[in-house]
Amino acid sequence: MINNHPLVSIIACCYNHEKYVEETLDGIKSQTYENIELIIIDDFSTDNSVKKVNNWIKKHKYECLFIQNIENIGVVKTLNKALKKCNGKYFSMISCDDIYLPKKIESQIHCFEKIDDDYSAIYSDAYIIDKNSSYQYGTQISINQINKPSSGNIYEDLIRKD
Repeated sequence: MINNHPLVSIIACCYNHEKYVEETLDGIKSQTYENIELIIIDDFSTDNSVKKVNNWIKKHKYECLFIQNIENIGVVKTLNKALKKCNGKYFSMISCDDIYLPKKIESQIHCFEKIDDDYSAIYSDAYIIDKNSSYQYGTQISINQINKPSSGNIYEDLIRKD
């Protein structure tokens, strides 16, 4: 623990994300929360994702674990493989075509540390970005038209498209 801040394991899951992977990793590196363990896992990309990840790690001298699947096994098995390597009290997963805002981990850990063990997940809204990493109008929840804060089993609310 750094200054009594719990370790957060971040799994960055990559599959053919060469165009975005560096931006994803920069977003993780830019987190205001410092006690982070980064696990990058590539599911046998056929583009230059692996090269870009290796170059990013070398350039930034960022201590992390980089796992490269020797065959494409799909997102579920890939995430399960990475989860076995997590040492953090908490974990967060990001696809390598997404971006974390700088205070994401700090804000969520602040919330988690205030609630009791009856809670196992915290979710947040997400801005919609285009293929050029430009923010578009709207957020995931507003696009799916969730009009009231959700609680309990939120799965159906998050995937519903009216």
